[in-house]
Amino acid sequence: MKTLVLSVLITTGATFILISCDKKTDLVSLPTRSVTITGEVQNIQPGLILLEEFVLQSNSYLVYDTIPLNQNNTFSREIYLSNPGFFRLNFFNKQFITVILDEDDIHVAADGGSQNGISQITGSSDVEKLREIATLVEEYRQLESELNQEYAQAVAVNDSEKAQKLTGEYMLLQGEKTEMIKQEIERMGISLATVQALSLINKDEEFEFFDNVVSKLIQKYPNVPFVQNLANEVERLRAVAIGQMAPEISLPTPEGGIFKLSSLRGDYVLIDFWAEWCKPCRMENPNVLRAYNRFKDQGFKILGVSLDRSRDKWLKGIAEDGLPWNHVSDLNYFNSEAARAYNVSAIPFSVLLDPEGKIIAKNLRGKDLHTKLEEIYGRDTSAPGR
Repeated sequence: MKTLVLSVLITTGATFILISCDKKTDLVSLPTRSVTITGEVQNIQPGLILLEEFVLQSNSYLVYDTIPLNQNNTFSREIYLSNPGFFRLNFFNKQFITVILDEDDIHVAADGGSQNGISQITGSSDVEKLREIATLVEEYRQLESELNQEYAQAVAVNDSEKAQKLTGEYMLLQGEKTEMIKQEIERMGISLATVQALSLINKDEEFEFFDNVVSKLIQKYPNVPFVQNLANEVERLRAVAIGQMAPEISLPTPEGGIFKLSSLRGDYVLIDFWAEWCKPCRMENPNVLRAYNRFKDQGFKILGVSLDRSRDKWLKGIAEDGLPWNHVSDLNYFNSEAARAYNVSAIPFSVLLDPEGKIIAKNLRGKDLHTKLEEIYGRDTSAPGR
């Protein structure tokens, strides 16, 4: 599964995910505010202390200012900002500490000689917000790891009933984690920390929430490139939102021909993005297969779109999981033409289409997939249960 992971060093400082570069030009504006950075360094090294800004246009850090060191190994520097942003303190090219500069003055205690040395940030409300949410996310991550281990053991002994049960528990846990993150984002208010926290949710599944938060970020930070980047992402997702016509998919089949999504027009179709290497996808496949077997005689179709890189592994996954529906892939991983068209950033990912080709639901997994299909076709009590 492709995921974005927010890593916060709970006790010693913070490291932040930075949003991927978008093709746009940063706005040039005069400084509108200032913040003061103070701190102390334990191990002085040859070289300079640099304040470097992460710039979306170049997808890299650029020197923003130099910070002189006092004789007692302390420093204090007033920084004039044209826009709030994501920065890092570069101590002698030995240690890098990432910070958000917006409204708060901050204090940094640094080792200076080792990236793994002390790096404590105080005074930053943004860092505190991210530390809190990261602590909660880590608790869920440990539970996920335990479930994955149990699932692997169940699969190893061919205990399909337990594996199915664990799959359901995993999906419930994912839902609980998402709701927790959304609550924390609402509680933390609108700041640049919110930009980081949004990387923890599936923006497609939670599009309405994502759209609402980004609109508030734009109101507060209209000229910040990171926020503009999120606004652009909202518009890309809106193009494949529920109610929109599904973009065409025309990709190679396992046999080497070309299969078009539009050829399935007239039936309800589930577009299932998956991959042989994706453990959550493989965990969900038995559920999708049960749904297919229940409703295929009533016209239900599935188009599997693989994000594999290897044709052999793609075919191996189809055979091992016994997936009898149509399959396509250009073997380009997340650079797949279809993945880009549907803004797929994590799998498993699915889209349900009505007979006209309009998107009517997304990411129906577990019991939710069966419930939706029962709404469409009615409950078939003679078919295998959920």
